[in-house]
Amino acid sequence: FLRLRHPCFGESARELHDIFVTDQTQNRLEIMADIRLYFYATDPERDEVEEEFVQESCRAVDPTLVWVCGSIDQIPEAALGMEGIVRGVGFDGLEVSSALSSETYTELVICSGRDVEAQMQVHDCCRGYADVTSLRITASRSGFLWRPKDPMPLVERAEELGGSEYLRLLDCPIVLGFLEPAVRVVHRSSGVVQELPVASHPTVAEVRTTIADTLGVSGERLVLFHNQAALTNDAHVERFSVLFAVEVAPITVRTLTGCCGEPVSGTKVLIDGTVVGVTDEQGALQQMLPLGLHELATQHHAFGCQPQQPMEIKVHGEMQTDQIIVPVHARLFTYATDPDMDEDEAPLGEDDEPLYDPTCVWVAANPDHIPDEILPLRGRVTCQSPVDGHTLRVNLDLGRVVPFILPLGPASPKPAVCPLGTLRLQCGRPGFSWVPKNPPPLELRAEELGGCELPRLLECPAALGFLKPAVTIQFAVGDRCRLPL
Repeated sequence: FLRLRHPCFGESARELHDIFVTDQTQNRLEIMADIRLYFYATDPERDEVEEEFVQESCRAVDPTLVWVCGSIDQIPEAALGMEGIVRGVGFDGLEVSSALSSETYTELVICSGRDVEAQMQVHDCCRGYADVTSLRITASRSGFLWRPKDPMPLVERAEELGGSEYLRLLDCPIVLGFLEPAVRVVHRSSGVVQELPVASHPTVAEVRTTIADTLGVSGERLVLFHNQAALTNDAHVERFSVLFAVEVAPITVRTLTGCCGEPVSGTKVLIDGTVVGVTDEQGALQQMLPLGLHELATQHHAFGCQPQQPMEIKVHGEMQTDQIIVPVHARLFTYATDPDMDEDEAPLGEDDEPLYDPTCVWVAANPDHIPDEILPLRGRVTCQSPVDGHTLRVNLDLGRVVPFILPLGPASPKPAVCPLGTLRLQCGRPGFSWVPKNPPPLELRAEELGGCELPRLLECPAALGFLKPAVTIQFAVGDRCRLPL
């Protein structure tokens, strides 16, 4: 009975029975060794300060090393398992393989000494040996990307040194490759998933360039999101994170007056319920949006306190910029204000003549410009439509001041003079006589300044005329007249 202990025989050793020994000749026993290999991984070694930094920042990019060794005693206590598979050419040219264990190291016998001995007894020789340099491993680990060494270290060393690679592995393990911390990128439109090493993609700029090349799109048309937040180019990429790549295209939202097509600045633009910007002096806002359907709404004094009813828009992937025109129709208020009374003004004496300051009548487009102490009006507003020339009429509510909308466009061709210049007001108040300004102020200003009246009304109300205190004279014949005091 003979027991042989060696790393090549694993933990159970090799036992030989019924060994015949004589004293007549020199006794010789040839035992063929197993070629037994072990595969495992190790995380990079860090001190306490480095480990704390890694846990807080999630930016460590040092790879996990994947090893092969010939002795189980060479495997460190902190060794890790991994998923994957290892293959190689075993005894007599047959392929051997083993799935890697995710829990612990993996053992692979690519050649059994007993099988070699059995063949030698039949054929007096061994027809083929195992090839350690043929080993190929594919490793995986959640959140990591496998990168084998190139060239394969076992092949490179065998060509340089010759001899047995297995004997060298019995002396010292060797690194076969790396599991690099990775970031996963999901292309939202196609569902294509790509994993990239963080070491070579430390910021969003590098990730975007690689993904754009893979998808065959321009990098300017690609935005990366993490937790639904768009990332800037200089943002650091965290290991194990999942990013979403979204193709975007530019759109231009333009807010123009419905009557004249003049720009309306300061309009808030909401995309899918979120404010994305404000229109500039040209009434325009350019925004990059993901391809597909979105809801567009706008908010401005001209629309009231609430945003306009959202409209559905579709963003295309073509190179040209989609332009969306939002017409701003004249949403106006008419009201009256009594003259201000000076608290320090001395009361009228018996010989003083009474003051008959008129009530001023206004038109405004911005509700923020309307003072608190106002009077509603009874009457009618008229305006000429530039589309077909018919007269638009709006009756005023005597009980309260409410906005009214004049749909004055769009007209084609663009009118030479703003249609708001044709706005006329007829109103009354008991004990007062209506005296409109002559010439009408909106008409005069439109002719003198040109352009559109609506932006000017959004900046400041305009006085249309006066309600002057009046006396009504009743004649005996039944006629009556009203005279301003």
